[in-house]
Amino acid sequence: MGQCPICKAQKSLAKGTPLMNLHLPMSYFSYILQEILIAYPSVLTAKAIQKKLVLKSYSSAWLLKKRIQIFMTHLNDSMMEQTKEALSQEASMNMGSKMPFSGDVSDSIKGRIITNVDTLAIFSVGVRANKFRSRYRHGGITSSIYQSAKVGGAQVGTLASNITIKGSLSFYESHPLTNTDYALSHLEKVITPENVLMADEAYQGLFGHYRNIRTINHSRRANKKIHVFSRERWSKDGVHSNVVEGSNGILKKAMKQYNWFNCKYSQLYLNEFAVGKNIRFFDAEKNVIFGIGDTSKNCGKKIREIRPNNYNSIRELLKNLTYRPITTEERKLGEVGNLRNNLSISELSKLPKLLQDAIKKNDTQVATLRGSRLRSERSLKFSQRKLLSCLNIGEWNTLEDVARIANVNYREALHIIKKLTLVGILDTVIYQTGNEREKVRIKLKVAIFYKIILTSNIGEFHNLKKQFDRKATRYKAKPKYRGFKKGSRYD
Repeated sequence: MGQCPICKAQKSLAKGTPLMNLHLPMSYFSYILQEILIAYPSVLTAKAIQKKLVLKSYSSAWLLKKRIQIFMTHLNDSMMEQTKEALSQEASMNMGSKMPFSGDVSDSIKGRIITNVDTLAIFSVGVRANKFRSRYRHGGITSSIYQSAKVGGAQVGTLASNITIKGSLSFYESHPLTNTDYALSHLEKVITPENVLMADEAYQGLFGHYRNIRTINHSRRANKKIHVFSRERWSKDGVHSNVVEGSNGILKKAMKQYNWFNCKYSQLYLNEFAVGKNIRFFDAEKNVIFGIGDTSKNCGKKIREIRPNNYNSIRELLKNLTYRPITTEERKLGEVGNLRNNLSISELSKLPKLLQDAIKKNDTQVATLRGSRLRSERSLKFSQRKLLSCLNIGEWNTLEDVARIANVNYREALHIIKKLTLVGILDTVIYQTGNEREKVRIKLKVAIFYKIILTSNIGEFHNLKKQFDRKATRYKAKPKYRGFKKGSRYD
């Protein structure tokens, strides 16, 4: 209890914290907290807590674990803030260096902090839990955590995003889908756009958002037909995601001890596991929890203060920190969410009228795309990100060189350039050189990556060529010298 020195009123210091209304001895809280941290990479289940404390009720052990998870959630937020501060300092020290878009990157990232990102499914829907129905409608990692639509389409499993720094920290976040928007929201909490980031090719949408990003193709085929997959599908030119793959294996092995937990509590379990791994890198927090040295010297800005909230019970506080699964309608919209522009009305009104119309058309039409055209739209938008990431504002570049550096087919790159030129994102100049292929030079005008419809039907494709010919600037180069005319006096 705390007492006001003026009015002498008494108030519980535990109100609004994970310790409020705790009917067990407070020593139980600190004891189990230390046991959880010591047990890493294993976990301590509620049943194990009940046996350790010799509690009669399982619900008491379960609620005590939830109190500890809430405390570790606040601690995890503090660790993420400190990590981002350290990574921003590292990025500012290497602001001038940029990782090459192609080729070997070993020399350019020497001495730098490398971050990996990946997604994994911790629990999947079994056939019995799905009323013996097969998951045939949706494919990929997302389909394994949802029931079939005819059964209700509820989320049963857990999908976790994992950000791991080489040789040190890991941070996890529970996501409903593998969209770029969810990945960006998690990455923005940990790293800056200038840090070195490596991932697999599922994170193609991050091009254009991060300056130093490279991806590795895990499905790369071997050059010789005698082999199926290439050895370079794990590491090529210094690019790999082996750090986060190892972290995924440790997380999956630990979560198996729970058998299953409700997805709405998934974020609490992930934060608990993250703090168990990361605590050894934060001396101040570790010394306070384990009572090492003079703990009074450790108090200050480094340790996050759990401020009292306006909650009357631990269940209200727990409800505020739980993960909310999305509905079936939200899932359908989210599957094309990474093809939309997340712009407010005020941001959209500041853009030119031509670009506004293209963005509105994109946001309305992507929801109706299906099948091969949807796959083509995703592929073209990824190629657009790769092309624009090779350009600087106000600089003229040859399209042939940009396509070669970005590893994009020239005809595909030319189609994207035509679309971007018509809406005013690029300036294009075409040099006609006789019988040779036209030389196209482009200049980027807009720094922000805007998404527009890149696929076209047959009628739109022919109109696109005519509109582009009117929009682009053309120069006719002088013909090359081919000798004197036959019969002239200089012949």
